[in-house]
Amino acid sequence: MFDGDFWRQAPALTVTELADLLFPCHCLLCEQALNQPFHAPLYCEPCRLQITTPLDGACYRCGIRLPFRIAGEHDVPLVTRHQTMRGCPDCRRKKWAFDRTVAVASYEGRWREHVYRLKRPHHSADAFQAGKLLGERLLECEWWTDYQMLVPLPVHWRRRFIRGFNQAEKIAEGIATVLPLPIATRALVADRYARKQGTLAASARLINVQNTMKLGPDASMLRQQQVILVDDVLTTGATANVAARLCRQAGTKRVAVAVVARAGRF
Repeated sequence: MFDGDFWRQAPALTVTELADLLFPCHCLLCEQALNQPFHAPLYCEPCRLQITTPLDGACYRCGIRLPFRIAGEHDVPLVTRHQTMRGCPDCRRKKWAFDRTVAVASYEGRWREHVYRLKRPHHSADAFQAGKLLGERLLECEWWTDYQMLVPLPVHWRRRFIRGFNQAEKIAEGIATVLPLPIATRALVADRYARKQGTLAASARLINVQNTMKLGPDASMLRQQQVILVDDVLTTGATANVAARLCRQAGTKRVAVAVVARAGRF
């Protein structure tokens, strides 16, 4: 066996380095082995490049992917992000209560399958990892330093009981490992059990989401703050808009939205 000289000469390992050695990481999308620190998001670089929508390729206000044309080897947006500071042509027709949106990727392909799993029981760790990736995306945005708090969208207690967790809270916890922002988990609470938004047409979603949430016991934390609402998917924006309006009622100065996936295209 190893003698005392061996152990004295062996390099000292931190807890993180020991975890990397004992528990090798694999990409959550392609399952390839990862050569990266244990604390990094569990997605390989090729998968990240394949799924991630460039910030310049999405509407500043609603986060929807903008149309592109092919120019040589690069995709060039037909509408620039700068031109959407007040919203793309579609969201200018809507009265959003939030100011801006950022997403990791479009809700399609392997990323869609992965994000769908975030709501299933026993997948809270996946939601946490997706949150870390979203945190890195927020880190690319210069404006994140203007915001003081993360506010996960609430879920009804029945859904939390079935899943065992609120995926938006787990995503927010992942973000908080990247950005030094507190999480206000009780600023908003679910008030009514509603049908799943994903099963409804766009017009029905606006009705379905009404009165589904209310200000919670920690709503006073929102006063005079600039907050980032956190959720898994933004589709029509109906749920995020209701939450943003409540934040405004509580005295919030600005509201941004951060999601793991943005459904739809311009």
